[in-house]
Amino acid sequence: MSTLAPTRRTDPWTSYVAARGVDVGGQRLRVFAILVESGPLTDEELVREHHRRMIDRGWPRASASGLRSRRHELTVDGYVEPVEDSTARTTLGGRTLRWRVVPRVELPVQRLCPHCQVVHECDHCHDDPPRGHTCPVCGAQS
Repeated sequence: MSTLAPTRRTDPWTSYVAARGVDVGGQRLRVFAILVESGPLTDEELVREHHRRMIDRGWPRASASGLRSRRHELTVDGYVEPVEDSTARTTLGGRTLRWRVVPRVELPVQRLCPHCQVVHECDHCHDDPPRGHTCPVCGAQS
């Protein structure tokens, strides 16, 4: 999983600067958490729920397009799937899909290395705090 927001070769330089400021891994985890706790949801409902948690829980800000992109990435990676729901509508009345977490899927554990401050996935480290863990980025032991 890339930790940078996607950009295209034809994007202006401002897109590259903006992409560096997006916490893709954190956004993916928050989108996944929302769908686990409150799903299935439409993309609009997902954005509203994220906004509510921004206020209630102090979650970081995220754009609606960024949240939709993270939900799409989770869908492509097989963690989220559409739900058939003929009643799902956008605020303007158009038909839309609801999204849910694929049953019995677990995301790899993500850890923030206290030494290099890099978030990385860890398939073998489920202790909290981790014990006997070696950071794959800086090699520090915890």
